[in-house]
Amino acid sequence: AASTRCVHQKDTSLALFGGDPTVPAGRVVLWPAAKRKHLKALANVVESGKYHRVNHPMVIELEKRLADWSGNWSVRAVGSGTAAIHVALDYYRNRGRRVVTSALNWPGAVGPIAISGLEPVFVDVEPDLAGVDEKMAASLIKPGDAATLITHLFGNNLLL
Repeated sequence: AASTRCVHQKDTSLALFGGDPTVPAGRVVLWPAAKRKHLKALANVVESGKYHRVNHPMVIELEKRLADWSGNWSVRAVGSGTAAIHVALDYYRNRGRRVVTSALNWPGAVGPIAISGLEPVFVDVEPDLAGVDEKMAASLIKPGDAATLITHLFGNNLLL
């Protein structure tokens, strides 16, 4: 039988409304965990009067430190995963080149492919993890491809 419970009623089985929590207290922590030293960095940003990344000395310093830490890789600090994909795909702007990616994806991951003038090649997903079907992806990857873009939709990481 269909439920006749009003959607405005509080579901007392939920922890929010007095039910038993399914996640133990202390298991979920805020991330990133803010520390007192971050207040100084925030104060430096406020004092600088710059709230953007363009030529900001703190961003330049962050990129330098990350490059040193990573073995002198090229580093660009961005504000989102979508921005990171845009920056990465800018290196592959040759029109008509393919990017192999998951068919089940977020627009912020697929949009940059089209905006960069690249062709998305969609790979089916494994139903258990909602991640790319590895065998299908391997069969679709070709030598002239610009990139293979593996995302972690819903936080499900794949070990490829």
